[in-house]
Amino acid sequence: MALAADLSVAKAETPTERPAVAWRSALCSIDLLFDLVVFVALAVIGNMLPQHHRPLPGQNGEPSSGDLLPMLLDAPAVSDTVPTWLMFALGVAVPLLSAGVLSVISPIRGSVRAWLHSYLYTCAFAAILVNGGKAYCGYRRPNFLAACGFNETLGECTAGDLENAFSRSFPSGHAAGSMAPMLHTSLLWLGALRVGAPARVRLCGAASVDISGLLTLGCLLPVVLACWIAASRVRDDAHHPADVLGGALIGGGSATLWYLKYFSGPFGADSHRPRVAFRDSTSRKSGPDDGEEAPSTLSPDGAFEA
Repeated sequence: MALAADLSVAKAETPTERPAVAWRSALCSIDLLFDLVVFVALAVIGNMLPQHHRPLPGQNGEPSSGDLLPMLLDAPAVSDTVPTWLMFALGVAVPLLSAGVLSVISPIRGSVRAWLHSYLYTCAFAAILVNGGKAYCGYRRPNFLAACGFNETLGECTAGDLENAFSRSFPSGHAAGSMAPMLHTSLLWLGALRVGAPARVRLCGAASVDISGLLTLGCLLPVVLACWIAASRVRDDAHHPADVLGGALIGGGSATLWYLKYFSGPFGADSHRPRVAFRDSTSRKSGPDDGEEAPSTLSPDGAFEA
């Protein structure tokens, strides 16, 4: 097939490294340790921010039964379609599995290291923006009244600290926590498969068909999964639509920013390669003894050479 020929040519023209070497280089580095410290620091800071509290229904000087607020917060409390633990598990398993598969079928030098760093920063940046937004806004969930055991006569919640947990509606953590890793994974697949170029498959004789559009749709399946997780939060009355939209924008923006920091655009000629500076720094740490080609260099005009 023409597609297979194109991938073979690309592989021959691009410096590669064995998957085992790529993962060892990515995991056993001071850069990864530093990124993990940053990741933990951002997570801790985000959870330490003071929570803003809004007045409860009936505490604004008007009868609570006449307020619009109870009408927006009286949805029943139901179990989550996608529990938080499952959202986190998918956000780790899908990107990790994708990176592992691509390290075998498209073993581009430096790609595993670039993926690992960009993935960590994607998740960390999205997390602190979401936690910061939740703490600053203090916006209540649609099922707030039922979840906190609100007593209209007393004008207070009777379920203890659940008032705090259900006052963190905007932005949606599920929407951001799923969109960030899933869009990052889709961008990785789009770049690795080079969907920006025609991918023609020969049918019979001289007839062939371009399947790059179909490949693009396949690469976007993780995003479809993220959209379903985000939409389930509205269906479960756990979030308002604006909460989900805000979370998805934060997650998607973080994924796009950090992917492009380490990789070229997903539709360019070098979409399957990490950025030149990162590939070059990786090649200096490995050599022929590890089963790779000789260290790469930059030509005077800036082109990458093996």
